[in-house]
Amino acid sequence: MAKRTANEAYQRNRGDIEGLLDLLREEVTHAAEHARNDGVNWAHVGSMAHVREGLVETLAFLARQDEAFIEKRLAAVRRGRK
Repeated sequence: MAKRTANEAYQRNRGDIEGLLDLLREEVTHAAEHARNDGVNWAHVGSMAHVREGLVETLAFLARQDEAFIEKRLAAVRRGRK
């Protein structure tokens, strides 16, 4: 079996990330449906907060910035949605 090149490994990981983002969107939608059906409780809040924390950490890593930078960008996104 031939060795993978760095580019092949990079492209595979990038493709996997795109797939994971699609799955994440689906699961966030499903979680919202469950919360709506059950009535939002603090367990739902905790689950969303946990996912949010991991995403902020991941984005900070990819952007080579600290988490405060990501929080500022997120605040700007929120303002843009209003």
